[in-house]
Order: sequence, then C-alpha cells, then structure tokens
Amino acid sequence: MANQESQAKDQELSLPAEWEPQSCVWVSRPHNAATWPGCLDATRTQFDRFVARLESRVAVRRTEDSHIATDDAWVRDYGPLFVREGTGLAGHDFRFDGWGGLYAPYDHDDAAAARIAGLLDVPITSHAIVLEGGSIESNGLGTVLTTDLHGARNPGMDRETVSRLFLEAFGATNLVWLEGGLRGDDTAGHVDNLARFVGPRTIAAPRADDSHPDHALLERNWQALQQARDQDRDPFDLIALPMPGPLHYDFPPDEEYDVARDRLPASYANFLISNGALFLPAFGDRADDQARLVLEPTPYEIVPIPADRLIVGLGGLHCLTMQVPET
Repeated sequence: MANQESQAKDQELSLPAEWEPQSCVWVSRPHNAATWPGCLDATRTQFDRFVARLESRVAVRRTEDSHIATDDAWVRDYGPLFVREGTGLAGHDFRFDGWGGLYAPYDHDDAAAARIAGLLDVPITSHAIVLEGGSIESNGLGTVLTTDLHGARNPGMDRETVSRLFLEAFGATNLVWLEGGLRGDDTAGHVDNLARFVGPRTIAAPRADDSHPDHALLERNWQALQQARDQDRDPFDLIALPMPGPLHYDFPPDEEYDVARDRLPASYANFLISNGALFLPAFGDRADDQARLVLEPTPYEIVPIPADRLIVGLGGLHCLTMQVPET
C-alpha cells in the first residue's frame, strides 16, 4: 500500500461518492446462461426482486429497454464512469477486455459505455487503456481506493502512470493501494469486494478469523487501511465487516469457472448505496445479520437483498449496477 498525492489540476473535477444524490442506476438483466450455469432463471428472479427494491429509491435504466446489446450483466465494469466537472457531468469510456481476456466475446460490453453516455446526452472521453468500474472506489473528495495492477490488463503500466491517469480523469489527489483478491474472484482483485467508503472518512472492509482462506489477505489490507490517510492527511475510521462462511456451487464439469470451484467470492462489501439506502447482499449465512448490524450506525437504511444465486456468476449487487450522479 502507498499513498500518492499531488495537486489537482482542476479542483472542480471529482469522481462522486456513491452516497451522493443519484439521478438513475443502470442495470443489465442477467441473460448469459454460461455465467449462471443451471441457475439462470433463479438468478433472474433474485435480480428482478433486487431491482424492484432499488426502484423505490432511484430510477432504474435497463440496457435491454434502451436497445443496448451486452454480452453479460456486469455493467459496473463496462459502463461509463461519471465525473462531476463544475456543475455538469462528463463520462469516461475505458476499454473493457473481459477481465484480461478471461471471457469472450466482450465486444458488446466494450461498446456499451459510449451508448449509455449518448442516451444520457453526457459528453464522454474514450481511453485506450483497460479499467473496470469495480476496481476503483471514491470518497468524492480526492481519495480513491484501488488494488494492485494486473499484468493481463495493461502490460507495462506502473503505479505512477495510474496515479497520473486518476488525477487527470477523476481529480484524484490521493491514491490508496490495496492487495487483491478474494478466493474465487475472477477479476483478480476488485476493490469493491475489499474496501468501500460509507462516509468521507469511513471505510467498511471485511475481516475474517485465521481459519478463513482469505484471512492473511484481509488482515494485510486492514493494516494498510489503518496506516493510510485521506486527502487531508487524516486517518480513516474503519468498520469491520464479517465474511460469510464457504459458499459453493456445483458447476458443470465443462464450465470455465475453475477459479471458483472451491469457493464463491461472496463479500458483504459488494453493496450498493443509492439515495439513502444501502443494499446489502445476503447469502443465507449466519453472518448476514452481523453484517447488517455493523452497518446500522451508518446514515443509510440497510436493505438486505438475497444474492446467493447472483454470486454464482462471481459478482454481486455492486457489480450489477452503475449509478449516474445528479447534476
């Protein structure tokens, strides 16, 4: 972990925090049977119930209703990243390559960001590098959490280059590096499973006892967060999230999800905050109630959402959504 700080070239440029007011949230209904082998119908049922709860807080835009073709449902990773520039919004369209070429095809997903921004009449900047939305987390004030670089995405890119990009694109003056990723995580370590802002200086991050296979990783990240400082050089307040017990799925032998055969990458950190509510994944595990209780002191209504079928696709509520900030 390292903090990297410099002066923002434009103090009015920011990557809004998720708790800031949202005009809508984009989703793409699960449709790829290879992502949810043997349970696509059950997954859609869970997804539809989640969206129904979400619509009580925010307008929901569906890619399929807007005639935007997608290869899969993970709009967090291929959707546009919206920044606030002065009093308006702008979008950033980074390349999407199926998480380092792990899954193909991904051409429709790669094209979706520009289509979404066009429908919203938001100007968009295209980038030649690969960046997925689940790999960054912002407090809206200049601090961004991210995880170690993965060579399959952008070979040869170093931390200095990433820091310069985040400053120029997002106004990020303070970059906090963590280590990824959870057992079974095919993204190679997205931060939205590992550390999430729930306030300007408050981060929720999972911990686990030493019998858990991710114990050492989570403890290293916890210690890194304890040592980290925000954009004003103040320490963070940390909330310890539990980890659910082992979640497994009997994948057909010819499926490609070998990375998750021993354990699904379930994390209570993969929540969505939207207009005063925190939509918290629930896995039918005894730790579900503990996760809800530790988050109750936050200023949000905690809304548990069954997600034990959604996680079979190796993603969660946050991965399935992309918010659009209000202007």
